[in-house]
Amino acid sequence: MRLRRSLLCLAALIFAAEGARAQTIIEAGLGVHRSGLSGVPAGVDYVPREGMTVGLSMRIPVANGFGVRIGGRHRPAGGNARTFAAEALDSDPDPSVDTELGYLDLDALIELSLIGGANGSVYAQAGASYGVRRTCAISATLGDDRVPGDCDAAGVPTTDVGMLFGLGGRLLVMNGTSLGLGALYRAGLTDQDAGSDSSKSQGMSVLATIGFAIG
Repeated sequence: MRLRRSLLCLAALIFAAEGARAQTIIEAGLGVHRSGLSGVPAGVDYVPREGMTVGLSMRIPVANGFGVRIGGRHRPAGGNARTFAAEALDSDPDPSVDTELGYLDLDALIELSLIGGANGSVYAQAGASYGVRRTCAISATLGDDRVPGDCDAAGVPTTDVGMLFGLGGRLLVMNGTSLGLGALYRAGLTDQDAGSDSSKSQGMSVLATIGFAIG
């Protein structure tokens, strides 16, 4: 019994020591996000929106090669939905709806180092995201006529919950400073269409980062 207790205490000390050797990292990122939409109905051609994404996060070490990352970032969303109804409406081109959205995402991820060393690492990430709508513009176009719409009346959600999955790498370039490159996929869980439970947001971000160790 004493031996088992001693081994557990030793394991806990090693675990804490490994985590203490790693440093907390403040990381800023800038990149491109391509938004999308799952569950697009038949007869609709959906063109995703692309835009800049920027964020700030903190990576807190828990153990050697394992940490927790929390942060916030701006995420563009929306796109152009064009319906193939020109013949029925005797119009050319087909009617379309444009949406331009901007969300502030609050992200929480676990981060696991796949390959690591003193000068850098390759890591995988998984976690959750809570997005708050900050900007929204919607309009409908039929022929030469463009009519602005109301986002709330159109049922555009004010919040967007999603899951995150990522892969990236960072390289130590000088004492306490690192550069990195990563890709982050976001799978939305919030219904984007009030009349459908299968239309969810999705998107991919590619970000270049710079990090500074603190503590």
